[in-house]
Amino acid sequence: MIRVNFKLLLAIMLGFVIGGVSAAGIRVSRQESLITVPGLMVTGKAEIGGPFRLVDQAGHEFTEQQLPGKPSLIVFGHTRSDISSAALNVISQAVESAGPKAKTVRIILISLDWESDTPDVLKSYLQRYSPNIIGLSGNEEEIRHVASAFKVFLKRDTASDGSVVINHSPLVLAFNARGAYVSLLRLPTNVAAVASLLATLTE
Repeated sequence: MIRVNFKLLLAIMLGFVIGGVSAAGIRVSRQESLITVPGLMVTGKAEIGGPFRLVDQAGHEFTEQQLPGKPSLIVFGHTRSDISSAALNVISQAVESAGPKAKTVRIILISLDWESDTPDVLKSYLQRYSPNIIGLSGNEEEIRHVASAFKVFLKRDTASDGSVVINHSPLVLAFNARGAYVSLLRLPTNVAAVASLLATLTE
């Protein structure tokens, strides 16, 4: 009788353990599915941002001290990235469709390609998009620093043909008029999602 109860107790305990593991697996799966949904907006307090010193497409210095004063959308990418180009197209369309207030939002592209994206390259590249967009560049140390401060993953690899591949977090980060982080959009996104974010920033 004791052995039977022991086996029964063991079976019940194993059931709880397996059930707990399964539940944990479901929670992880759900979190991962949320993270990978295109255009998902994530809100909440986070330590995103910090001191940085870069140069805009006109050759003027731009630092974190210039963020306060108006809301900002910051895109991390580079001029050879199809994702960056698509994002800037979508943002430009959203700015045009969201009304006059949307045009007060500062749009910033921070290039992660310190070897190729000089101020002149960014100036030429950004002419096809909204005139609101500021392109920022810097040397390797400056770009790695700003990517780290804004919690953006950045890794440079060399492809088999010798070309440079820049892997990074495909993000649009939103900051309010006080220069504080508000939320983010994961790329690719759409005009409606960006327009909604612009409306939130300009309320």
